Amino acid sequence: MRTWRRASIATRCGSCGTVVPVGQPLLILTLGHAVKFRCGKCEEAPADLPENPAPRDTPDTPDTPDTSRRAPMQPLRGLALDWQKRAAGEREPGSDDI
Repeated sequence: MRTWRRASIATRCGSCGTVVPVGQPLLILTLGHAVKFRCGKCEEAPADLPENPAPRDTPDTPDTPDTSRRAPMQPLRGLALDWQKRAAGEREPGSDDI
């Protein structure tokens, strides 16, 4: 689907790679889950495009979990054992080769 809008955030054109600043015409191409953008220079923008979009509502702080109280990651014990011999039943950890 082809939709012309004005950019609400700075976006890169997928064809020429230039940055499309906020408020400039932007072609949005969607096919299934794929989304591609084209600037007004690569594709000719229609003359009846509405004016600048309303500013986006963005919170001052992102909704991220507090990671300051988490315990540091501890290494897993026992991964360095000879797991192949242990799986074959040839050797158990701590057993001596007699």
